[in-house]
Amino acid sequence: MAVTSTSPRRPPQYLLSGPFSGARGGLGYVLGNGLPPVRPVTSRTRILNTCPPALLAAAPPANLIQSELEAVLWTLAALLLAAAFATLRGALVHSHPDRLLDRARDAEQRSRLTPLLARADTLATSAGLFKLTSELAFLALVLDLLSTDGALNWTNFGLGLAIGAPLLLLFAEGLPAAIARRHGDSLLLRTLGAFHAFQWPLALPVALLEGLRRTLLRALGLPVATDSARRIVEGLREVIE
Repeated sequence: MAVTSTSPRRPPQYLLSGPFSGARGGLGYVLGNGLPPVRPVTSRTRILNTCPPALLAAAPPANLIQSELEAVLWTLAALLLAAAFATLRGALVHSHPDRLLDRARDAEQRSRLTPLLARADTLATSAGLFKLTSELAFLALVLDLLSTDGALNWTNFGLGLAIGAPLLLLFAEGLPAAIARRHGDSLLLRTLGAFHAFQWPLALPVALLEGLRRTLLRALGLPVATDSARRIVEGLREVIE
C-alpha cells in the first residue's frame, strides 16, 4: 500500500543555498522544511548543493586569513621580509672581501667570513630567491585583503597591482639599494653567518640555479660575473666615491 505524505508542498524559493548561506543545518535542508526563504540560488551554491557533505566539511574559508588585522600584519611582514632580503642581496652583490675582512673585529671572525665571501654570488642568489618568494607572498596577501567575498575579479586584481607594485618598488628595490650601498659591510659582518645557516637547506637548488644561469649566459655569449671582476668593480667604485 502506498504512503502519501500529508505535508504541504513548498514553493521552490524555500531551497537553501548550501552550507555557507548562514542557515542552520546547511545542506541537510531541502524543500518543505518550513524555514523562511533565503537568498536566491547561484551557480556557486548549486555546485555546493551537489557536493557530498564530507567534502564540504573540509572546504577552505572564503579568504586565506579570516581576521583583517591578522591579514594586515602578515602582509606587512611579507613586505618587510622582501625588503630585508633585498638589502642583503644588494650588500652581497657589492661586497669586497678585502674591505670586509679589514673591518672584522678579530682573526676568528675573519676566518669565518673568508669562505662565505668566496661564495658571495651563490649567497646573493639565495637572497634573491627569498626576496622573490616574499614579494609573491605579499602580492597574494594584498589580493586576499581586497577579495572580501572570496572571489578575485579584474577590479580587485588591478587594485592589488596598483597598491602592491609601488610598495614593492619602494621597499624592495629603492630603499634596500640605498641601505646596501651605505651600510652593506656592517650588515654582512653581523648577519652573513646567520644567513648562510638559514639558507643551507636550499643550497642544492640554489647551486643548480646558479649553474644554469652561468650556462645560459655563456650560451648567449654574455659575460659571466666572477669574484675577481666584482672586486675590481667595487675597488673602482671606492676610488670614484
